[in-house]
Amino acid sequence: MTPGRKAKVAGLRTADGMTLMVLTQDVLRRPLVQLHVQTLSDLLALAECEGLPKPLTRDLARFSEQMFRELRDLPDGGLFEGFLDELAEVDPSHIPDAFRLELAARAEEEALAEGARERLASLVEAFEDTPHDPPQPGTASRKVRVQRADVPDSHKAPDERRRRRTTTRSSSSGGASEGRTRAPTPTSQKDERREQWIREDVLDRLSSYGSTGLKEAILIAGARHRAPFKDLAGDEVTAVLRKLGREGVVKHSAGRWSMKGRW
Repeated sequence: MTPGRKAKVAGLRTADGMTLMVLTQDVLRRPLVQLHVQTLSDLLALAECEGLPKPLTRDLARFSEQMFRELRDLPDGGLFEGFLDELAEVDPSHIPDAFRLELAARAEEEALAEGARERLASLVEAFEDTPHDPPQPGTASRKVRVQRADVPDSHKAPDERRRRRTTTRSSSSGGASEGRTRAPTPTSQKDERREQWIREDVLDRLSSYGSTGLKEAILIAGARHRAPFKDLAGDEVTAVLRKLGREGVVKHSAGRWSMKGRW
């Protein structure tokens, strides 16, 4: 990970449940020091929301417990100062109640350097003047975007919009004329590129979920969200999953796909 750059996800507070499951696949597995505090706060706030998909609710609960443990163990010094810098930029109304309690408890630790303790206490006091404004999942009016500033994506397929120019000749009445025109990429080549991209994407996702795997709907939604192709269809993802199944790479059970032969 590039120093000083952290994972930051936009749109968490208003995305619907299915979109949230896609957006949070990566960030819920990251340690506290790799998350921007704004994203951390949004995820902790979502953990207090009702009506989300059960798997997401479970994952958010585990995430919250882990983040609070890491917050208590975050050492004094540069990392903690950076945490405070980001915390000061977060809208106080976006800081959920459980997060506020953990911050208040940390501000009372005598082991914390006096300067850091006073600064954190000042932020906690400022939060008390602003009530928490809970997220409103499902109210997004436009497509949310993920900013992946921390880890390069090595699974992007070649640009489908690459154009080649070629010379074509046409003749009539014994005469010939030459002109340049753009030749489209053969359909078979496009299909191969799309299939390869889908293959790499779903295998990358499944490799992180062990024998539990992921629901087909989540894999489809995730692939369509990340795809460099605007017209990627769910049927294409399903077809690749079934092909991987026939090859013995993945297996399907009860609506979920998982890696085969690793657990």
